[in-house]
Amino acid sequence: MSDVTVVGAGVVGLSAAWLLARRGASVTVVDAGPVGGGASHAAQGELVPPATVLAPLWRRSLKLYAELSRQTGMWWDEEPVGTLVLAADDPGELAMRQAAEEGRMLTGAALRAAEPALGDGLAAGRLMAEGRRLEPAAVLDHLATAARRAGAVINAGCGAVRLARDGAGWSVRCPDGTRFDSPYVLLAAGLGTRDL
Repeated sequence: MSDVTVVGAGVVGLSAAWLLARRGASVTVVDAGPVGGGASHAAQGELVPPATVLAPLWRRSLKLYAELSRQTGMWWDEEPVGTLVLAADDPGELAMRQAAEEGRMLTGAALRAAEPALGDGLAAGRLMAEGRRLEPAAVLDHLATAARRAGAVINAGCGAVRLARDGAGWSVRCPDGTRFDSPYVLLAAGLGTRDL
């Protein structure tokens, strides 16, 4: 029995497993499909500044990506390369003005100079100094490696997972009858959560 069963082996589940295991919790990760078989594998591969209210969490995430890179050799843009957020019409420009507190607004020739490959029909863009790239598949591999090194056990590809209350704890069950019991369950299955 683990202290925590994490349901979902994408970026969120593997990150949680890594962080919990390195703090001494026994952790089991269970996923119906392969590691990163859901939305995490199809992610865009950019770390862009969020709304101001989420900025502290985002900065903490950047520190964790840097730590993951140091521990596993994962490639990512440790230094910012910038982000250009585009709007196709004036209401989009207004929304960008209200949503982004950093960066500078670009229109017309200045917008085209910032990104010459842009097509027609774009009204404005906000050029921000922050923004980093990474490779989603590599992030998943490196997170799985870091989680395992910290002591987490990953069970991926067991088929449709079911979650059931079991006394004071929880039981995560695979179709072949395999059970993963723990007092705590962290759900990180994305859209698959509704099927539990």
